[in-house]
Amino acid sequence: HGPAGAAAGCARLAHIFGRDRLFVELQRHHVRGEDRTVRALRDLAEAQGLPLLATNGVSYATPADREVLDAFTCIRQHTHLDAAGRLLAANAERHLKTPAAMAALFADLPEAVRNTARLADQLEFGMDKLGYEFPTYEVPTGETMDSYLRKLVEAGARKRYD
Repeated sequence: HGPAGAAAGCARLAHIFGRDRLFVELQRHHVRGEDRTVRALRDLAEAQGLPLLATNGVSYATPADREVLDAFTCIRQHTHLDAAGRLLAANAERHLKTPAAMAALFADLPEAVRNTARLADQLEFGMDKLGYEFPTYEVPTGETMDSYLRKLVEAGARKRYD
């Protein structure tokens, strides 16, 4: 792939989405090798005439929530924390950061932070726009789906944990 492949990929995406809707995303998580990656992406953006976008690849809300992500990673990979090794995140940097924290993290590239704020202002998101509805299940008379689920969970917990 390399620089030529990245340039071709940018050209293809610009053709599909338009240059006014395409950004080169940068993330910093304090891991080895990321400075080289950020420099290469910055150079790619400059060569392609594309704006930079500072993001954090958020996987959890707070640093403490990383433990939950690690547990789910182990479940998904059918392993346990002691054996997971590199399957787990290197640190707890993929949390939702404040604008000030992002500005500090990308102090050398303030335009990337400005572009992120500008893009965020253009986006509209709400849980009501997800468009997903849970399936409807038949439940016994006098029960709602929520009340019946609660009963099933409580019965299962009693059976499993005595």
